[in-house]
Amino acid sequence: MVGGLLTSLVYLSEKRVGFRTDAHRARSGKACALLPDDPEPERVKALLHRWYLDRARAAFSEVLDASLLHFKGVERPRLIVRAMQSRWGSLSRAGTMTLNVNLVRAPRPCIEYVVAHELCHTRHRDHDARFFKVLGQVMPDWEQRKQRLEAALL
Repeated sequence: MVGGLLTSLVYLSEKRVGFRTDAHRARSGKACALLPDDPEPERVKALLHRWYLDRARAAFSEVLDASLLHFKGVERPRLIVRAMQSRWGSLSRAGTMTLNVNLVRAPRPCIEYVVAHELCHTRHRDHDARFFKVLGQVMPDWEQRKQRLEAALL
């Protein structure tokens, strides 16, 4: 994996369907797709999307749990991972954090930035000076992380 990005996909003809990664393949950015002979492209696409969703949920949950240590008194929001058109994340008033599945392709510091940004909305709903003061307190280098995210994935 390179910054969370699968760089190579190896296809193996098998009776069962799924993904397999081992330590060597994970380090080299490779995974094996297990599919029956002559899989349809849509089936491969759906399998890859599900694989990214699973990896994103695990990575984002880990980052969220670590980030909550900087937000005393904030309950862990419900986490939803899905494709989003124009944003990396959002936090609803009901306390649901939604993160863009494509964020999993970003380096971990960028994921940490997006999660911290959304958690700051538990204190200040708008992007006002108070919001950015809290963000700067919990993540002093947030601007560099944001720039890195934009350079990496936009």
